[in-house]
Amino acid sequence: MELPSEWVEKADIFFREAKRHIEEGIYWLSCFEAQQAAELYLKALHVAAADPSTLSLTTSPSCLSH
Repeated sequence: MELPSEWVEKADIFFREAKRHIEEGIYWLSCFEAQQAAELYLKALHVAAADPSTLSLTTSPSCLSH
């Protein structure tokens, strides 16, 4: 499964900065950055695992008749 690279790159940066801010004792910022990293990683996983046929509005109504 391939992840959308732009989101993963941003998540990596947020995660790296979160670790750095923990070492510096800036916990509130570290928590924010860790949350942002987690959100971006999960978003990338969700999109990578999505079934493309379920994302189209033109094909979805046809399945409702079955």
